[in-house]
Amino acid sequence: MALVDSRVNLRVSPDKIQDLANDLQQNKLSREHISDRFQGFQEAAKDRSHRQERAERVEWICSLLNDAGVSYASMKNLRTPMAMMSDVDLLIPDPSEQAAAAKVLADEGFEFYRFRLLAHPRKVMAKQSAEDPRPVDIYPDAMWIRKVVCDAEAVVERADPCGERTPAPADDLYLVATHAYSHLSVTFAELLHGVQIIVETDEIDWSIAIDSAREYGCLDGLYAYLLLLDEYLAATDRQRVPAAVFDSIPNTWAITLIHRWWKRNRPRSFPIEFPTWLPTIVSSGHHIPRARRQLSPRETWKDFQSHYLTAASKVLLGET
Repeated sequence: MALVDSRVNLRVSPDKIQDLANDLQQNKLSREHISDRFQGFQEAAKDRSHRQERAERVEWICSLLNDAGVSYASMKNLRTPMAMMSDVDLLIPDPSEQAAAAKVLADEGFEFYRFRLLAHPRKVMAKQSAEDPRPVDIYPDAMWIRKVVCDAEAVVERADPCGERTPAPADDLYLVATHAYSHLSVTFAELLHGVQIIVETDEIDWSIAIDSAREYGCLDGLYAYLLLLDEYLAATDRQRVPAAVFDSIPNTWAITLIHRWWKRNRPRSFPIEFPTWLPTIVSSGHHIPRARRQLSPRETWKDFQSHYLTAASKVLLGET
């Protein structure tokens, strides 16, 4: 049976609607976008409920931690309207503060678990039940698996001291950019997160992101994201990424390879996928020599392994 566009009485086949629904899911966007136009599409209600319940959980958890006086910052909480997210990610670098946060969760009936290879021993993952689709993850450092991307304590210090403790705009963009790159792709929701930050912020302190990327060897991830972001901003006639930002990124061999990939492919559909070797093999060569200045030998080794765990997961399992 065809679904009907309620605005223009246009009939569309279920296959076409399902293709659109799949595209929205792959780009971390709610299928509510479909229900606004087509009667009879049933999946939208599930997304709407999940999105609302996750927003309520974020507000609840942050309220509990604020009342307990815990020092933290929220992370990867996309500003994109109707973005679909699952985990509630919190950055708590201080061990005593982390213990206090864990106690708050335990008192509310959360159960703790571990599942990821190379997970940091102090990373806390908690659910209210085995089927809980909105777990709380507490990070002891700003790291993707074990790839450390910036100074976690500085991120917490710069975060908004009220409400959900949103990171400073430059930190917020940088964390999402490096996380997306570490997962080998940028979804439309992740790109629109950067758009929202630029549109909503009068003045972004770009030096925060540039300095973090320089110090921790993440210029490649930031540059790749900014290329995509700037292209989209130009195409939609919005304020672009300042030229001075690109000028401040040194033309290293890793940056050159990203630029060549970009010029040859100029991707136009989302999610935009990077070739596996670029954010893993190339990135490890760019990142490790710089990150090791901030890390112990053991942490550096775990950091190095993270790149190749991602590569192996993509090659063997097709996902990261």
